[in-house]
Amino acid sequence: MNIFHRQLQMVSNKYKNVDLLVKWTPGHIDIEGNEEADREARKAVQEGSSPLQKLPAPLRKSLPCSKSAVQQVFHEKLKKAAIAIWTKSPHYHCMRQVDHSYPSNMFTKQTTNMIRKHTSILFQLQTGHAPLNKHLHHIQRAESPICPCCNQHSESVFHFLMRCLAHNNARHEMITAVGRDAREVSKLLSSITLFPHFFKFIGRSERLRTVFGPIPSIAIPAGA
Repeated sequence: MNIFHRQLQMVSNKYKNVDLLVKWTPGHIDIEGNEEADREARKAVQEGSSPLQKLPAPLRKSLPCSKSAVQQVFHEKLKKAAIAIWTKSPHYHCMRQVDHSYPSNMFTKQTTNMIRKHTSILFQLQTGHAPLNKHLHHIQRAESPICPCCNQHSESVFHFLMRCLAHNNARHEMITAVGRDAREVSKLLSSITLFPHFFKFIGRSERLRTVFGPIPSIAIPAGA
């Protein structure tokens, strides 16, 4: 269709006074031109296309075979362009430490059955844009980046989840239930089997309560 429209425009530009009449005909109702086109199409499938030198110039390049093929090629190009832009982002390496498949639909699949509150907390902690003092200080919403719970270190996501002494009891309970995987931030923030214990820790710490309110628990699957 694009080729047809370009050819049509070329003719209109070259011959200003020409009148062109385009008629669309329904298919498969015994119109001789349509039937001949169908026969040639079937012949091309069986025997291959005509030699390139016999084709009109615009048709000498390979053409998409179907609408779905065009859409697939377009989305693949779009995906590659998005990845190229993403890899240049300052947040790229931060997110790669959490989810090696990013960008992907993994997060969407993992949060399909989550309530909005859980999804928001998870994404904010993954990106580091969470209501913790290090980030709040960076965006000038807190006077200091120091953790208000222990008053010892900058309150990063890593500090909150792994180091803050004020949350030792909640953290110990999580580690006892999960094992050594609970000592790795990347696994806590990306493993769906750890999410019930992870959100239980978040709720017990009460650190995010002022922003999100009470953090409900997620049911722990049998055998987890």
